[in-house]
Amino acid sequence: MRETEVIIVDGIPIDTYTRIAREAVRYAVLSIPFTFNRMGIRSLDRKIINIAKGKLAEGLFFFFCEQNAVPINSKGGQTAFYQADLADFLFDGAEWDIKNNFLYHKGDTLQAKRYSWLPALIPDNRKGDQWDKGQKAKISAGRERRFLFTFLKGGEDPASGFQLLHLHLSSHQRRYLQQLYERYGGRRYPRPPFAEAGFWAEFFREDRSDALFVLTDFPPLIITGYARPIHRPLFQPTAKNQVWNGGLMRTVIQNQYVRISKLPAFATLLPRKLPLRYARFRQLHDRGTPFRREQ
Repeated sequence: MRETEVIIVDGIPIDTYTRIAREAVRYAVLSIPFTFNRMGIRSLDRKIINIAKGKLAEGLFFFFCEQNAVPINSKGGQTAFYQADLADFLFDGAEWDIKNNFLYHKGDTLQAKRYSWLPALIPDNRKGDQWDKGQKAKISAGRERRFLFTFLKGGEDPASGFQLLHLHLSSHQRRYLQQLYERYGGRRYPRPPFAEAGFWAEFFREDRSDALFVLTDFPPLIITGYARPIHRPLFQPTAKNQVWNGGLMRTVIQNQYVRISKLPAFATLLPRKLPLRYARFRQLHDRGTPFRREQ
């Protein structure tokens, strides 16, 4: 894909952005007892934030598609909070997973570097991880499985401790979630282990405030390329604890990667090119510098 095919979703109103973030946090809180801890995170707050950030990117992408008449099915592969999603959305005869990563840089968007030179990452940290599961469809044998690669700015420097999301859980809420996590152990269940209404009643029993979080920024969603099964031979394994471009990106687990420029752009699947609503195509103001990975 070309750099000018990168889509920058930077026109979402703040109140809409906040609503999407609120829905993401509430989903993360509700589903945390049943979510496998791939990253090995110990902190309950960090586990919830990690889920919420992924759901935030998903929600922003769904909003972009809705506003630009991209006919995705955002419900077709999603399941209840106590089960693993089969896919993030259905589109173009395929099942799709969104792989979002966070970047650390100054400014709202990259200036001296190109998004198309970033790595497209698919988790490959264990047997049966998303790289293995990406070989075949989960919902219908007639569909292929694809991965869409997006980015959000997480801050200027990961060492600064800056977080895009901050949770505000009371001691009762934190204790209740920890008890549920220990009871269900991050495992998925075929039937609801408890009623959602009952969960929220107990969760807000001592603190009825719905101010569960603070959103410290409203970074644009960057939509880049996508991978089909035919692109699997292009991918290469990474090491764990990888640093990219001097800290622009950091990864903890092992992944498979390929440079995004070697993949097709999601923009080529849009029903219309211009004008985009709440978004724009990337414009080149400089030549950029190639990406690199470091130990």
